[in-house]
Amino acid sequence: QIKSEIDNLINDATVKKWVDKDGSDTRVYGAHNHSDKIMEFHKDQFLTRIGEQYTRCELINSHTLGARLIPTPNNLGSGQGWHRDSVFRIQYKSIVYLTDVTEKNGPFEYILGSHKVSTIYDSIKQNNFSANQSRISDEQVEEFLKSNKMLSNKLFTAKKGSVILVDTRGIHRGTPIKDGNRYALTNYFMPKHHYTKDVQKKWEDLIS
Repeated sequence: QIKSEIDNLINDATVKKWVDKDGSDTRVYGAHNHSDKIMEFHKDQFLTRIGEQYTRCELINSHTLGARLIPTPNNLGSGQGWHRDSVFRIQYKSIVYLTDVTEKNGPFEYILGSHKVSTIYDSIKQNNFSANQSRISDEQVEEFLKSNKMLSNKLFTAKKGSVILVDTRGIHRGTPIKDGNRYALTNYFMPKHHYTKDVQKKWEDLIS
């Protein structure tokens, strides 16, 4: 049902959406405003409490993203390649797959351990990352893994209905999708004390 609702939102000209240059990754950043089912995920207190235990602060879920990923030539996957959502601030998200996700369907991929502050400093000292670098090239990731033998990347393939809880301060991406499609919802949590008027306005400009 939620997949169908995301399709309807994407096809609705009155709803704000973001589409990548390849037409592969389509996003409705305020999907919770249009669906009671999506609002249930947006308000899930269990997921919020886990995040608050991890971050040790009160969280606000700024919005829920409804996204559809389809294969196109040379697509970069969800999130447009390797990146961190923030460099030094913990960034907690909950993601639910709405479709079965195999290695071909653009699964979430994460460099395990890359969220640690010590690893972030090592990437700056050893791999010439800039102090505030959020976008990271494939070549930089390859060199980063070579020089940090204790770290490894992991693909999160899973059945529909599976939830991923993640600190997106770590290096991650949605892998380029090769076949089928991938539908997902993502909750964007933020420490309440960081949710300033400027941050709120930034998201309101994207949220429909």
